[in-house]
Amino acid sequence: MKENIFLFLLKLLKVPHTYAYSNKYYNQYPLNNTLWGLSQMLLDYGIDNETYYIEDRIEGLACLEFPCVIYWSGNFIVFVRRSNTHVFYYWNGALLSQPINIFEKYWSGIVMFIFASADSMEPNYKKNLLGTIFVKLFILISIIVFVGLFVYMGIGSELYQDFYNLSMFIINIIGVTVSSLLLMKQLNLSKYVDSICSSLLNKSECGTILDSSYSKFFNLFSWAELGCSYFISNIIILTCFNDCLLYMTIVNIFALLYSFWSIWCQKYIIKRWCSLCLLVQFILWSIFIVNLLFGKINIQGINLWGFFKIGFIYGFIIILVNRLAFILDKYKKLLLSEQKFKSIKGIEDVLKVMLKRESFYPIADCQSNIVFQGVNSNKSIYYFTNPYCEPCALKHKEVDRYLHRKNRHCTTKFIFISFGDEFDDASRCLIAVYFKYEQSEVLSIYEEWFSKGKYNIMSFIKKYGLDIFSDEVEQELVRHKSISKELNVSTTPYLLIEGYAFPNIYDLEDLIYY
Repeated sequence: MKENIFLFLLKLLKVPHTYAYSNKYYNQYPLNNTLWGLSQMLLDYGIDNETYYIEDRIEGLACLEFPCVIYWSGNFIVFVRRSNTHVFYYWNGALLSQPINIFEKYWSGIVMFIFASADSMEPNYKKNLLGTIFVKLFILISIIVFVGLFVYMGIGSELYQDFYNLSMFIINIIGVTVSSLLLMKQLNLSKYVDSICSSLLNKSECGTILDSSYSKFFNLFSWAELGCSYFISNIIILTCFNDCLLYMTIVNIFALLYSFWSIWCQKYIIKRWCSLCLLVQFILWSIFIVNLLFGKINIQGINLWGFFKIGFIYGFIIILVNRLAFILDKYKKLLLSEQKFKSIKGIEDVLKVMLKRESFYPIADCQSNIVFQGVNSNKSIYYFTNPYCEPCALKHKEVDRYLHRKNRHCTTKFIFISFGDEFDDASRCLIAVYFKYEQSEVLSIYEEWFSKGKYNIMSFIKKYGLDIFSDEVEQELVRHKSISKELNVSTTPYLLIEGYAFPNIYDLEDLIYY
């Protein structure tokens, strides 16, 4: 839901707005954990915000400026406008309305004002945009190649010189499209299928039908999968196996039996109609009528090999579609599980419990001058890293992403460990970099070191003009060695937060909203 809020915020915040904070109805509101998380998310998008509590909800509601975020009935909603009788807001991707008296009853009185700027945008927006464009291009190219392949095969089989074959090809293409929509609905891959379903027939409930126990064949294959497989197989037979057309017509006759059962089941058992399901039945009967009109239904020339061949085609496609649907369903559930897991990790109390289960190190008196300050925070992360360590190089990428977040609240302190005096020059290099350059430059130089600089230390020193044996560097190196020895930290990479070992189920970026 939070992602949907951001989507609409970025659109709505283009509306000019001003807020009169001196209004008698506004009182600064202290952020609890829930509001704190939303506030930090907004900051992550470059959107400044302030939260207030309105004591007089009736008068205060009339004074609100738009747009704003309201904590209402346990949910965050984007309040966009108000009429004499109703309020209008976005929630969970939809524009909804409530009578003013009902809205006031369940409103907590908490409102968050939001301020967009030219810098307000999704983190990694360009990268995500390029990824989305790439996926869409891949799908488009795949469709073009897929259609082009069938067109090419159709030309080779003289498909377009035979009106019967052409008619069957078009009908089955429509069948694949409709069955694919049903399969997408079954897998919850598109929110638009419901609108298509309802627009074709009033009171149509495709979801109810697909979620029923009658939507699967022997509880193995869904009817949506079977329908999609059937029409795809027909197209393959039309374009590649003309000698199997007779058997295709026979399979269609058996498919008509399913159409009788489907309509009867919808009318008398489930007592709901699925417009897309009915459209599939219409397509099955259209295929039968075309076969009948062109005199293709006969039993002459039937042999066992033909049934085996066409059975293999239908069976292979059914299994292929079923497995692809299974993989997509598991992938979607995996993403949902990941989101739920992240939401659990996002609860500060959960982190506190997890930290209490980890080893504790009395790090309060330990000091490191390699510090990357957080925003208004007294929480500290100690990062023990070995400049020559390959796992540390991988971990540094995660640390680097965290340090580049504008709204990180934990101060991060680096402790460089070299397991042997002969390797200390590498630690001296990274310490010297910190003392010589601005922090924004230090991060990019550290990234270069872990990616390639560590393989040629003399070249690295010369490139950045480092004095690795200065008194300042030596004192800091001694300090780092003292910290690691005092705490008995002998493995890298190693992270401590508030003295506790960082739980391995967490990523550093999970700390953004603490």
